[in-house]
Amino acid sequence: MKKFLFSAILFIFIVNTTTAQVSFSIDAAPQLSWLKSDKSIVAKDGSKFGFKYGLNLDFAFGDNYAFSTGIKINNLGGKLIYNTDSILRFNHDETMDTLPTGISIAYKLQYLEIPLGLKFKTNEIGYMTYYMQVGLSPLINIGANADAQHPNRSFEGEKINKEVRLFSLGYFISGGFEYNLGGATSVLVGLSYFNGFMDVTNNEDVKDKTILNSVALNVGIKF
Repeated sequence: MKKFLFSAILFIFIVNTTTAQVSFSIDAAPQLSWLKSDKSIVAKDGSKFGFKYGLNLDFAFGDNYAFSTGIKINNLGGKLIYNTDSILRFNHDETMDTLPTGISIAYKLQYLEIPLGLKFKTNEIGYMTYYMQVGLSPLINIGANADAQHPNRSFEGEKINKEVRLFSLGYFISGGFEYNLGGATSVLVGLSYFNGFMDVTNNEDVKDKTILNSVALNVGIKF
C-alpha cells in the first residue's frame, strides 16, 4: 500500500508537470514531536518542541487539486527511557559508552525533508480557500544530538550520529485555509500530522523500532 501510494503520486507528477501552473510559498511551523518504540523496555518520557521551515511548490492541475512538494529543515525528537536488563551501550561524541538502565535520553534530531503529496482545494469563498493535503515525507538526517539524565550518569548536547539512522520516511495529513490578500498572494494557516514508518534509532543493544510523530501549526505566505 505504501509503495502504491508513492508510485501513484510520482506518476501524477511526471505526467502532468508540463501542463501545470506552478505557485510557491514559504512557511514556518512550530511543532510538538515525540518518539514511540514497539518494545516495552523503551518508554516515552516526553515530547520535544521545535520548528520546521522551508519552501513549498504546488503544481496545479485545474482549480481544485495540485501535486505538492518542496524542501524543508525539520527539527524533531523526543525523550525515551531505556529500562534495559543491564547497562546500555550508547555512542555519543564518537565514543562508545556504557549507560545505566533507567536512563532518560532526549533526542534532538534535524532532518532535510522533501514532502511529496496531493493537495485538494475548494473554490474561493469570499477571500477564503480551504485545503486538505496527504502524502509522504522522506527525511534525511543532517544533525543528531542528545541529553541524558540519570542519578548516576548524565551528559548534555553531545553528538549521537551513530545512534540515528540516516534515512526515514512517513506519511502526513494536513488541512487549513488560504486567505487571499490580492492577486496571487495569500496567507496560509493549517494543522498537520506526521507519522513515521521507519525506525529512526540505531542502537546495538535494543532491537526495537522507534518511530517519529509530530503535530504542527503551519503558517506561511503564498505567491
